[in-house]
Amino acid sequence: MASNAFNNTIGALVVSSAVSCFFMGIVMSEVVTYVRRFPDDKWVFKLLVGVMTLMVVLETGINTSWTWSWACENFANPAGLGIIPWQMKQLPSQSGSVAFVVQMFYTWRIWRIGSGFGGRFAWIIPSIIFVLALTGWATVIWVGHLSFTLTTMDELSKIFPVGYLWFASVIVADILITTTLTYYLIFRTPKFTSTRDAFKQIVFRAVQTNTLSLIFQVQIPPLLLTPTVSGIWFCLPAFLISPIYLYSLVVSLTQRKGMGEGLATGSTPIGNTSDWRPTTAKSSARDKLDVHVSRTQNITVDVESARQPWEEDEIVSPSRKPVAIHFDQQSQNRRGAKDEEHELRNF
Repeated sequence: MASNAFNNTIGALVVSSAVSCFFMGIVMSEVVTYVRRFPDDKWVFKLLVGVMTLMVVLETGINTSWTWSWACENFANPAGLGIIPWQMKQLPSQSGSVAFVVQMFYTWRIWRIGSGFGGRFAWIIPSIIFVLALTGWATVIWVGHLSFTLTTMDELSKIFPVGYLWFASVIVADILITTTLTYYLIFRTPKFTSTRDAFKQIVFRAVQTNTLSLIFQVQIPPLLLTPTVSGIWFCLPAFLISPIYLYSLVVSLTQRKGMGEGLATGSTPIGNTSDWRPTTAKSSARDKLDVHVSRTQNITVDVESARQPWEEDEIVSPSRKPVAIHFDQQSQNRRGAKDEEHELRNF
């Protein structure tokens, strides 16, 4: 029993912290890829990625300090493990804020893609997601405030039933985001044209459609509601949820196509555009430009060097200097071919 209690408390916390730090390294590599690939991206996206990265790094550091407190400072001290640490109290507000911002990004993205497909009611689903995400964020802020009034681990059940509303609204919002983006990016777009392998395509699509966030989000409520069985293993998905949201955001920004095209083919990104509207017949016709090409040719005629051999002794008039004749094929005042030939014959 003692070993199980140790594994479900300190063991669960150490494993959760180690996995979150490992995954945070993957997230930071993707952030660097975004910065290097889109150095001239819109300032809104760069600010969004910067703020979210700072928040997730801060949260990971706080969670690591919680691990140090329990695994090192309070090692073999059961009394210290029964008190709710301040790091755990800030976790709902921190991760809930990250989830809300990323869900707002996906809400905007769904609206953009739906409008690009010409949907008349493309605003309905984004509006529902907005209401659900806002409800979940307001609820999680209240849960975070309520958690600071608690002292022992046995009092965690007091965050319910408010916690049910929090989980329900966030999970339903993620389900809508995942299903809508899956429909738009997979079933309403052409087949993949990139040379990347199928497994990588599946991973990128799972991240872009918020599927990974949804998978980890639905694991938190059952683990949190069964502390006698699972201990604090809810920390594993709870520590990972913010890095996964950030990873989904950065991958969605990094995998954009350039040159005015949307996420229609999934090929390698080019350029730094932020337009996610799919390329349709209307948009292609609208984006066409009328190009007028004008060519100008300069011809220099050296009259003296063009003389025939029998004209060597002829005295050339000083006024006969090399003449530059300018032709503009697009000019309406161009002289006729006969006039040009007559002018050349006079030299």
